[in-house]
Amino acid sequence: MPCTIARMAIACSVRPCLAPLVTYDRFSGHKNDDFGVVGSGRLRDGTIVHISHNTMMHFENGYDRAKGHMHEQFQQDDPTFRFQRASSDGQLLERFPFKVSGMPWGRRSYQVYSPILEMDDGDLLAAMEWVKLLPEERWRHEAHGRIWKLLIGTFIVRSGDGGRSWDYVTQFDPDEVKPVYGITDRPLDDGIDEAHMAKLPNGDILCVMRTGAYSPLWQARSRDGGRTWDAPESMGWPGVKPQLEVLPNGVLACASGRGSYGHPQVTHVMISIDGTGHQWEAPFNFHTGPGCSYTTTMQRDGKLHVIYSDSDFTRDMGTHGLPVQRIRRAVIDISTDA
Repeated sequence: MPCTIARMAIACSVRPCLAPLVTYDRFSGHKNDDFGVVGSGRLRDGTIVHISHNTMMHFENGYDRAKGHMHEQFQQDDPTFRFQRASSDGQLLERFPFKVSGMPWGRRSYQVYSPILEMDDGDLLAAMEWVKLLPEERWRHEAHGRIWKLLIGTFIVRSGDGGRSWDYVTQFDPDEVKPVYGITDRPLDDGIDEAHMAKLPNGDILCVMRTGAYSPLWQARSRDGGRTWDAPESMGWPGVKPQLEVLPNGVLACASGRGSYGHPQVTHVMISIDGTGHQWEAPFNFHTGPGCSYTTTMQRDGKLHVIYSDSDFTRDMGTHGLPVQRIRRAVIDISTDA
């Protein structure tokens, strides 16, 4: 079936984030959690559920940048996470801690990027990530002086009691999967992280993951409601923080992108016309320029809305000669008509 991208409109959004249910780091005062882009899901009863991006140790201790990288500060043996539920109009209904039983590793730190999916039987499914502090002989010394000491993996968890307790299902450990840039090319930068999941029209669940700043996205598939998973495989195109959307016409879209970190980026949308993710079309690039290629997606009137940055990002303001630093929105109409 042929696919055409019929049209695209660009708009600029300058209104600040007004997301409800925000909490702040008690040490730095910066926002450390909300019901926004990561870790959330809307259930069939209309409520919004959320697994906090960071662990309870992070919330209780606060993050002191002077003490080093956050994932070095929050390494722990017995993590406690936080689950929240809100009404459809943003009123907090409940908030409680939980643990994940059966995690087969030792000391790690943790984060959550994946949405929460509600299964047909009412169970909840999510992807989380662990971050391991590597021994010194595995540290990677980068050209600009940074020392990368971490390795990241993704693991799947499931709850049968509305989020009060969670069980470990499986993990995608880069030391076991051994993902690389090409067939025998060099290892990936991060590991396997920033997972995003979606339930597909054929009933499969697809989990798409970042592997580094420049390296390909990888994906893993479950064909039985998230109970077992195929081995991850490369999607072939680089990207960070992927965002999956199943459109009303059955097309599966993945927004992502990345160029040279902190420099001009290529932010794009990939599509799987039949909605299965078995075959992806070459990316449609809708932004090439300064930014970070982190995206947020939504749907309205059957169109895909992708929010992204057009900014100097980590560089000093003015580095790229931009007249303004801005958040932009691409509205993409994806048609399956010939």
